[in-house]
Amino acid sequence: MEVVRNCERLRDNLMGGCEKVSASIVLQMVSSRPSLRNIEAPSFDDLSEQMINKFLSFGCRLSDIFW
Repeated sequence: MEVVRNCERLRDNLMGGCEKVSASIVLQMVSSRPSLRNIEAPSFDDLSEQMINKFLSFGCRLSDIFW
């Protein structure tokens, strides 16, 4: 979150190997940094359709790892 807060032009966040990052933290990152558009995060087994729609509503392209 610290990187997201301090990097105003952050567009990509690649966290594929970060297994301890939750979907709610990733959503916080996206909502707090409008420039963030490309997210690669660990696979979330419990990612609901509602959560996916929240990511998409912020204009994020989700990597295949989400699906």
